[in-house]
Amino acid sequence: MGRFLTIASIGWSLLYCGSAAATLETVANPALPEPPMVLSYATQPVSHFNKTLAQAQQQQKAWSHDPELISQRYAGASFELVKSKKYQGQLITYSVRPPKLGHPQMLLILALDRKNGRWELHKARLSWRCAKDDFFSTNHCKTSDIPTTGAAE
Repeated sequence: MGRFLTIASIGWSLLYCGSAAATLETVANPALPEPPMVLSYATQPVSHFNKTLAQAQQQQKAWSHDPELISQRYAGASFELVKSKKYQGQLITYSVRPPKLGHPQMLLILALDRKNGRWELHKARLSWRCAKDDFFSTNHCKTSDIPTTGAAE
């Protein structure tokens, strides 16, 4: 079962990242010739956010009608939206949080659907990159693999 989940995770990450990987140069290691690959991710909850989103849409809040603003709202201020792309009827957004003191660089991939004229967050996936890795994954970072300098949270 564990092997199946790993393979499924890799398959989904390639599905969502494969076609956009070349556009994520901002998260690539400058010493490497190509952008990083996502090997695995952790699925994040979306139901509570979708309730908040539906309420904001009923109240006609501007952010709730713009998929990139919805993505930024879910991700939070520490993430920067680096790419959005239509893929199989969904809008996929890629947001990055730079490495911070004691924390690895993070990549958040969101899939948004538009149903009956309203946006809904379909899936949220989080992956990170340990300092010595050339890829994003859900691997546990050793203390020595996490930057000890940089901005504090």
